[in-house]
Amino acid sequence: MLDKGDLQAIKEMFTEQRSGIMQDVSGMLAEHKTDMVDMLAEQRSGIMQDVSGMLAEQRSEIMQDVSGMLAEQRSEIMQDVSGMLAEHKADMVDMLTEQKSEIMQDASVLMESKFTPRFNLLAEGQQAIIDKLIPISRIERLEGEVNLLKTVVRQLSEDTQQLKKAQ
Repeated sequence: MLDKGDLQAIKEMFTEQRSGIMQDVSGMLAEHKTDMVDMLAEQRSGIMQDVSGMLAEQRSEIMQDVSGMLAEQRSEIMQDVSGMLAEHKADMVDMLTEQKSEIMQDASVLMESKFTPRFNLLAEGQQAIIDKLIPISRIERLEGEVNLLKTVVRQLSEDTQQLKKAQ
């Protein structure tokens, strides 16, 4: 796509062409001025019309050429941009996948370094508690003995009561 500088250059080119043509015409007039003053005066308006027509024609051709070039350049640029975007997208996907993998590895290492020692300490503490716990079989045996002792104490208490009444 043409920017303002390109359009300015085209405008200057037209201006230079016009100046060149005008100089050529002026030069031709100066050479033949003495012989053709009357003829040039009549033909001047015709030449000006012809020059204007040629300039208009050239301008039209140049505009068509410029339009065609602009369309081609736009198409090429769009294709290039699409290609670059596709490459960048693929690069970004690869980079994000790699970063995700690295993050997962870092998280795994971090969890292992932070949590594993703590879990091991918790397990050691639990093992110490478990080691201090009385086995259920022993508790059941002690409950049986306590029940027996309660029964014996009750019996002895009753016997003592009866002896006190008898005295």
